[in-house]
Amino acid sequence: EFELSTLESLLEYAYSGKLQIEERNIQDLMIGANFLYIETVMLECAQFMRRRIRVENVLSLLIFCKSIAYKEIDQFLLRFIDKNVIPISFTSEFHELSIDLLVR
Repeated sequence: EFELSTLESLLEYAYSGKLQIEERNIQDLMIGANFLYIETVMLECAQFMRRRIRVENVLSLLIFCKSIAYKEIDQFLLRFIDKNVIPISFTSEFHELSIDLLVR
């Protein structure tokens, strides 16, 4: 499910090729684009996401991408986690992870 404003943004993108991606709307845009099979929006959102990955948010991004079955960014996120596993292990997100995700 996604907001009406998300659908409006995706329609605007379809007509103009312009898309306003922000941290506050990226997940809704990806959910909507995934639902509507708009791969170009997914790729733009993934690029936006890559530029904003931090120790504090990488796990929530990975969980989100897995929830919408978006595998194109998984390897990038997993490499980031591998390189930063020690500081990530001290985050509150790490302690809330499921065993299933930890094993991967």
